[in-house]
Amino acid sequence: MRPVQIELVGDYGARALLDAQIIRATATSKLQAQIAAKFVNLSTTQKDDLVLVIYSDVKEWYSQKRADSDDPIASFKFIATSLKRVFQEFRPAAHVAVRKQVQASAYLFWEGWGELSYPARITELGLRDLRLELDTTDIDRLEELQATQPLLGILVVKEPNDPAPQSLVAEVKQVEVLEELSDRTVIELSFPTSLNSRQKNKIRQLLKILS
Repeated sequence: MRPVQIELVGDYGARALLDAQIIRATATSKLQAQIAAKFVNLSTTQKDDLVLVIYSDVKEWYSQKRADSDDPIASFKFIATSLKRVFQEFRPAAHVAVRKQVQASAYLFWEGWGELSYPARITELGLRDLRLELDTTDIDRLEELQATQPLLGILVVKEPNDPAPQSLVAEVKQVEVLEELSDRTVIELSFPTSLNSRQKNKIRQLLKILS
């Protein structure tokens, strides 16, 4: 895994620029990520900078203003289990889809349908995947769509009579038919990483515009 650079900034501007490896990244519900990192190959200067940021360049210590008093038993348990935590191996978090809820019209295209296309609604959109719904379960070659998980062309219409609709390509991941509820079909798709350079800016633009 290639190292990244992390800059820590103290309350009064002291800085420490450190090399690190991302050990774990967990998505949150607010389109943010919690990251666990391991510092690597720290020089003496970097160690000094880190100590300065953490212990010196601090506006207020945690112990200065506290609503709750210390719990000696809880403190002892924390110390007693610290050795186990030191040698605990971090494991990658399971993938969690981080997507924005949107409402946008779209048209789906697939070579298996020939010249046929299907209108759909995009209900969730993220940088890596999306969810859309079709108001029908009568879809040509539906079983093949489920089995082969092909690439679909998606024409996103941002507004009625949109003069410049956005075109995207996404790979089918899951197809769910909701016949008992309202004759709808839900399709989960992911954006191929091989097309990131072509599509990422389009997706970011859509995330800003759509609501």
